[in-house]
This record gives sequence, structure tokens and C-alpha cells, in this order.
Amino acid sequence: APGYFLRRALIVCAPAVLATIAVRLAMASYAPLTDPGFTSNPISYGTPWSAFMTAVTVLGRYVRLLVWPATLSSDYSYPQIRLVGEPGGPDIEAWLALAGFVVGGVALWRRRRTSPLAVGAIVWGAVMLLPTSNLIVHIGTIMAERFLYLPLTGLAIAGALGLTALTRMAA
Repeated sequence: APGYFLRRALIVCAPAVLATIAVRLAMASYAPLTDPGFTSNPISYGTPWSAFMTAVTVLGRYVRLLVWPATLSSDYSYPQIRLVGEPGGPDIEAWLALAGFVVGGVALWRRRRTSPLAVGAIVWGAVMLLPTSNLIVHIGTIMAERFLYLPLTGLAIAGALGLTALTRMAA
């Protein structure tokens, strides 16, 4: 059963994940964090709510890039992404992204039993994006497409599973 396999996989992976978190926390306690500067990551200078909603906006832009990568840039900074709540900020985009994530989370929860591998692949992508999302720790840049390399594997697996299901339905 897929649920049995998933539980076993989580049990096997848990020690490695916990060790990674412990090493990361230990490293962060010894290495002083440097200030990335306002133009590199303005999230560090916003209020907690503004920082959170701006990070959600960036995550929405990542999803949009994964679906349709029409315009790409090696790195983004302040002029391209403004803080939520400031003049010209992406306030509506932030709320739309948050609503999309809530709806997507509910949809994933509802499909967890019928498509556990696809849901697991999407969750994998989300978890891999979390360290560079600016939701937990503010990093040196607000957005960079290079942060999508590892999360893209989850989307690729989910896409392959979707295409496989479509070909089975067509046959």
C-alpha cells in the first residue's frame, strides 16, 4: 500500500532530516549572520506581516515561473520586487498567491489518498523550496531562479505521473 511505503520512507528519512536541522542550527549559532542590504533582500527590513506577505508573493512568482517560464532573470532585487504594503507593492498579488496556496493545500489534502505519489512529489518540491523562501530565515536575496533547481524535481515527478495517467486514460 502506498501509505505504508510513505510511512516507512518518513521513518527512514527522519534521522537524516533531524541531523541536517541540528547541524544547520549549530552552524547558525557560530556563524554571524551578515546584513544582505536593502536592495538585495528588502524583506529583512519590512514589518513581520509585510515580510511574510512579500515572501508569499515571491513563492507565487516561483509557481508562475514553474508553469510558464516566459521571462527569466538570474537574480531579482528591490526594484523588481517591492515590499507588500509600500506604494507600488504587490498587495493584490500577495493575496492572490496566499489564496492559491490555501486552495492548493486543500486540493492536495483531498488527493492524498488517491494520488499519494503525486501529492508527495509536490510536497517534496514545497519542502525543498522552504529554506530559500524567506519564510523561516531571511537570506541574502529576495528571489533567484537558481533556488528552483531542486524543487523542480518534485514538479517534474508530479508532471510525469500526470502524463502517465493521461496516456492510460487515452489508451
